[in-house]
Amino acid sequence: GRERLAGTVDGADVAAYVARFFHQGNRGAADKARTYVSAAFGWAMKSANDYTNPNRRDWGVRANPAAAVQR
Repeated sequence: GRERLAGTVDGADVAAYVARFFHQGNRGAADKARTYVSAAFGWAMKSANDYTNPNRRDWGVRANPAAAVQR
């Protein structure tokens, strides 16, 4: 949510978010949601270590929590 820092999100949080779509019968939406979350956290990790950007920001993400969630 908006009140949480990205670095505090773990695999269980991602699984709970994706499960809402799955339990509504939207398996495709669940797969897409997991993919979007994974991409967002991947970008956060990459941007924190981007040496070409002088205004880079560390989001506190050390590992992608969506990687622990199976499709």
